[in-house]
Amino acid sequence: MEFICRFHDADELQRVRGLLRSKGIPTFAPQVEPRRMGAQWTLFVYLNEQADDARRILRDPGHQPAHPVGGGLRGAGLCIGQGRMSAAIAAVFTAGASLARSLA
Repeated sequence: MEFICRFHDADELQRVRGLLRSKGIPTFAPQVEPRRMGAQWTLFVYLNEQADDARRILRDPGHQPAHPVGGGLRGAGLCIGQGRMSAAIAAVFTAGASLARSLA
């Protein structure tokens, strides 16, 4: 999993995630700051090999990734297309985000 960028606008985050999903790039976007602090999300790609393609798509939405993934990920315990993850995986990322905030 590789960090791509940070968002302050939930609508823009959803637009970008939809664009990347349509190009075969699954993403994860945990909220890292609560709304009272000015909501912020970080965007990650699940597959490190797709990070450069994801960044390029943000600059050039017409770019086609070298290694898009198909719909087969839904059966692997992750519903990536809908932004849902198994509880265990979500707990790991929540703990990591909390640790990062406490160290900042």
